[in-house]
Amino acid sequence: MTIPDTKAFKSLKVLSWIAICCAAAAIFAAVSPAHGRRIAEPAPRTPLEFTTIAASSEGVVDSLNNLDRQGWDVMQIIPVWKLSQDSGATELQASSYRIFAKRPLKIEAK
Repeated sequence: MTIPDTKAFKSLKVLSWIAICCAAAAIFAAVSPAHGRRIAEPAPRTPLEFTTIAASSEGVVDSLNNLDRQGWDVMQIIPVWKLSQDSGATELQASSYRIFAKRPLKIEAK
């Protein structure tokens, strides 16, 4: 028994070849390392210096402004809580703050 050579059969034959070629190309692309491109070297990392400051509740804004003027980038502000019991009610009050900051290390030329 022979398969009739019709237009529908010819188009099915072409589509199957296209599918096989696409599958082979996808497998080749997945297996080839980095597709022949070189991976760029990462940029050199700038050394950083870090600091921490204790600031009172009243002086936290002034401390932040001073850090900003000196070029520090504030990473985190953590409140230090104080437990107070006035007239039977217990409250937490921020007594001071710890400020953590960083900036690029200033390397002096020799």
